Amino acid sequence: MAERNKFTTDDEKGKGGGGNRNAIAYGLLQGAGYNTYGMSPAEAWDLVSQLNLMESKRWKRTDEDKEKIKRKNEELKRKGYDTNSLEAVAKANAKKINLSGVKNEAALKEAVDTIDKIRNEYNLKQLEVIRIKRLSNGTMASANEMTVNIGDKLARNPHAAYRICVTDFKSNLEATIADAEFIAANATNARTQLRAQKTLDNLKEMSKYSRHNVVYEGQEMESVITHEMAHVIAGQNFGFSTGFGNTSQALAEISAVYNESKTNGDIYRISVYAAEDVDEFWAEAFTMYKMGKEEMPPKIKSMVEGVLKKYV
Repeated sequence: MAERNKFTTDDEKGKGGGGNRNAIAYGLLQGAGYNTYGMSPAEAWDLVSQLNLMESKRWKRTDEDKEKIKRKNEELKRKGYDTNSLEAVAKANAKKINLSGVKNEAALKEAVDTIDKIRNEYNLKQLEVIRIKRLSNGTMASANEMTVNIGDKLARNPHAAYRICVTDFKSNLEATIADAEFIAANATNARTQLRAQKTLDNLKEMSKYSRHNVVYEGQEMESVITHEMAHVIAGQNFGFSTGFGNTSQALAEISAVYNESKTNGDIYRISVYAAEDVDEFWAEAFTMYKMGKEEMPPKIKSMVEGVLKKYV
């Protein structure tokens, strides 16, 4: 469990460092789904530390990760895998590709194969770009209607994605809730007590979810890229909810189920990230649907099937 009395008092709140450093702390917390309203810089860094949100620690390859990566790549070699075939599949799916800088061929193949499979299944346009890219803290991959960016950290060690999104998510929450309860109960002044209580309320809401993202153990890369391809599908067929003046019927249907799921609690069976906005709800629900690893809330499953049938 995290060390007691981690949350900073009002007298200590100036110890968080400079603006850029503070922005990183708030960004890491917000990227992980935490409400940072009213949180001092020092409190933000305390929470980042407790939740193990620093990228270098989260993505560091364990001995088990290294063994899995080695085993997968050796299996490719035994099957006579040629790196030229990876490039050929990638070029069939995008006008420009850049998969350099990462030696994990097995992970790259899983990413490109997933793009190829979904693009062909839903008759999507050829992408402009598929590339490995260094992404901002907390981002595993990103996409729009014509581009898929594969985070370099994910490509080097996809196995960390399940640990980050599921295993550590649950264990860190349990420890941090215990700390917040202690601070809220023993606060020496009203402001500290109020901040601790706000943090505690937010953490308890987060604990209703079983994961931050829909990611499945052993299929981490496929899970993440499936999510990104959901954004490609949306971009090419009915747009994004953040688009200016976007009033597509598909988005209206997704939004209706999104709002209902937040009211009836179905959202807790998807992920924290699904609650972020309509676009991420669509991508997380699509991932859960396509991976087919668990039962979905009926209305959300019906929405995904309906949107795919009518608008894609």
